[in-house]
Formats: sequence, C-alpha cells, structure tokens
Amino acid sequence: MTDPDPDTRPAQLSARRSRARTERPSHPTVAAAVLMLGIVLLIVALSVAGVYTS
Repeated sequence: MTDPDPDTRPAQLSARRSRARTERPSHPTVAAAVLMLGIVLLIVALSVAGVYTS
C-alpha cells in the first residue's frame, strides 16, 4: 500500500479526458470531418434543389 489508491487515478484521468472531449472537439481531425460533412450536405442540398427547380 505504498501507492495511494492506484485504481482511481486512471479513472479520473479518463473522466477528465472524456469531459474535455464533450465540451469542445480539440482534435483537428474531428473539425475536418465536421467541415467535410457540412460541405457534402451543402452540395447534396444544392443538387436536390437544382433538380426540383429545373
């Protein structure tokens, strides 16, 4: 028992990491994926609107 409760320390680190992930995406890959998804949805919406209006 030299190390004070080694079980709770990784749990606290993982909880802190998951909380930071839910607050705001700090990974540039997540931001790039969201940006690409938005661009794809915009292109799809424009193409559908163009098909229905023509």
